[in-house]
This record gives sequence, structure tokens and C-alpha cells, in this order.
Amino acid sequence: MDLGRNQSLTLNLRKIMSPIQLALAIILPPVSIFFDEGFSVTLIINTLLTLIAWIPGSIHAVWVLSKRAQQAST
Repeated sequence: MDLGRNQSLTLNLRKIMSPIQLALAIILPPVSIFFDEGFSVTLIINTLLTLIAWIPGSIHAVWVLSKRAQQAST
């Protein structure tokens, strides 16, 4: 497989995963953060926010995912 085709495949997978990650961020915020960043301080913060109230955890997860997508596009 040549490099150009591999990059195209990666970009297509990111387009498919983005709606799934967004839905997961709204439904299960800590799980979406774990899949995106692994075990990190961000995951701990998101878990605490989700335990306090579900809405702040969801907002934080969507914000983290959008920040990550913005960094990947630049």
C-alpha cells in the first residue's frame, strides 16, 4: 500500500469515528476521554465532573475532543 492511499484511509476513518466519539462524549463522557487520551489527568478531571453532575462531564468531554480535532487539523 502506498503512502498516499494510507493517508486517505486514515482521513476517512477519522471522519467515521468523529460522530461516534461525539455521541460517546455525550452519553459516557469518561469513556470517550479514555479512548481519546488514555489514562491521564484529563480523564480524572472528567470523571470528577461527571460524578458531580453529568452535564459538566459531557461539556468537558466535547470540549476536549474538539480541541484535539482542532490540533490535528493544523
